[in-house]
Amino acid sequence: MVTFVVSGPLAPFAEGFIERLGVLGYKEAPAAAQVGLFAHLSCWMESEGVPAEALTTGEVAAFLAERRRLGHVRLVAAVSIPRNRGGMDYEE
Repeated sequence: MVTFVVSGPLAPFAEGFIERLGVLGYKEAPAAAQVGLFAHLSCWMESEGVPAEALTTGEVAAFLAERRRLGHVRLVAAVSIPRNRGGMDYEE
């Protein structure tokens, strides 16, 4: 489906996340965008020292604010990041 290298704290969850997108019926381009966002989040978490088990809605909000600050205009709202990412759920 989509080929990306995901590094950082979310790397162990990447395969499950990609499989979940397929189960949900994502087509290739939207799936690629979601996996790219997932990879970006994981890299951001690594740079901020946030382990996977410490990801919260506050951390997600900070990540999305950083995306907006960098000039991203797509995938910058909380609904862009589903709470369940292939078996990994973040805290409220």
